[in-house]
Amino acid sequence: MRHEVTYFEKIFGNRVSVKVLQLLVEKKGRFFSVREIARRLKVSESSVARVLNTLTMQGIVECVAVSSAKARKVYRLRDGPLAKKLRELHEALQTHFERLESSGDL
Repeated sequence: MRHEVTYFEKIFGNRVSVKVLQLLVEKKGRFFSVREIARRLKVSESSVARVLNTLTMQGIVECVAVSSAKARKVYRLRDGPLAKKLRELHEALQTHFERLESSGDL
């Protein structure tokens, strides 16, 4: 039986994808270079670049070309209904896990 890739797997495919997406959701509207994301998350630039390329092709992240000495491209979460839902999910998960931690259940 063939495993069909789900939407969640396409978006949240691996640990680096999750970390990159979480950073972009938390820092709503802010642009980041590949190097800056890699440094903040302590992962390789090549891993971040692959994730950003995938998320950009999926329309979740937007890429803007810049002429800066530090970066050629910068990325942020694309504004729209999906970004809004991702932020809502982030807030709901954050609240849920804070409750679990404060109750000692986690």
